Amino acid sequence: MAFVLEKISEEDMKRYGLEAKFKPTSRQDWAIDKERNVFLIMVGGGWTGESSYGKYELHYPNVGIVEFDSEASFSCKFNLLKMLLPFALEEKIELVKHDIQNGLDTFGYLPTHKKGEVEVKVNFPKDLKIHFKKGE
Repeated sequence: MAFVLEKISEEDMKRYGLEAKFKPTSRQDWAIDKERNVFLIMVGGGWTGESSYGKYELHYPNVGIVEFDSEASFSCKFNLLKMLLPFALEEKIELVKHDIQNGLDTFGYLPTHKKGEVEVKVNFPKDLKIHFKKGE
């Protein structure tokens, strides 16, 4: 199944312990693959003038959370800066990259973008710093 964009319900906020991750004024939606229960949320970010930066989490049930930072231009090109992922996903890095691409494509650059309206490109630099952590 594909990722879909939707507002996070209060029930899901509590179920996944997300209340502390969001300020009342922050974007409270997610890109979720309901079949696998994998979801992407934005937990921080801002503007640097001509581009934006974002802090994201990609949640895998019973495995852990992939954390990554990116910068994005107005052309919807995301450049990943660093990634922290659970050891359990070390052998599944291609799946993680695929989920990041599809999750960001669904999530969009701004809340007003609709999937398919703007082409989202994700760059995984060859020198991308990937660090590993114990699973949650």
